[in-house]
Amino acid sequence: MISVNKVSEITDYQHYKGEPIHVHSIGTVHQIKIKDYDKFEELHGWLLFEKEDFNIESENHTLFELICASCTQNATLAQNVEELIKLVMKVDEIDVLIDHVGSAITYKGGTLHSGNYETFRELVLKQAVVHKEPRYKNEHMKKWFEMKKQLWAKEKKNDIDLIAKFTTITTFSGRSMDDLMDYTILQFEFEFDRVNRIILFERNSHVIGHGDVPSSHFAEKFDIFRNPYDDWFRKESDVNIL
Repeated sequence: MISVNKVSEITDYQHYKGEPIHVHSIGTVHQIKIKDYDKFEELHGWLLFEKEDFNIESENHTLFELICASCTQNATLAQNVEELIKLVMKVDEIDVLIDHVGSAITYKGGTLHSGNYETFRELVLKQAVVHKEPRYKNEHMKKWFEMKKQLWAKEKKNDIDLIAKFTTITTFSGRSMDDLMDYTILQFEFEFDRVNRIILFERNSHVIGHGDVPSSHFAEKFDIFRNPYDDWFRKESDVNIL
């Protein structure tokens, strides 16, 4: 098991191996496996919260403090926070502490607080291949983004769900669904993407004809962590709102 201070210290191969990673002050973080996919989907929404999502004066509070404060008012949120941390940290119980000093969530082997929450959030979302949507204060940008997202969903044929990915991998590899249950979400997504690249390579090879080589080799490196929204534009000034 490797030990790091920041997510950037972890190599792609270390992510891919799926082994627990010890993060300084946070503790040992475990990747989500496919068998727990449904549970993770149900629980992880609070990791996508930003300060503007709270109806609380946020100027003098960190995002983590706002989440902890909201847990005292929202039983569903409190349960989701507790269950996700138990799932990721492999602990049986947690304690949420809120006082004049600040907020903290303690558990066996570590503590979450304002100083390390962003590292925790980044690691869990990255290893589950969950991409955060960009946030905009400009109302025109917000409307543009929602329109763009709807068009993108249609273009990408957003019906490639978990079942479609399972059947693609099992049909191509000859393995059963049970064989894949102990894969991490990241390993599963890597394999699905690689299978697609192999199929596309073989198809292009036949189309191009003998003696020619497709421009992209099926085994070339790809960035599975790349946020698809990054391809839309680099910054707000790249978009002209009419």
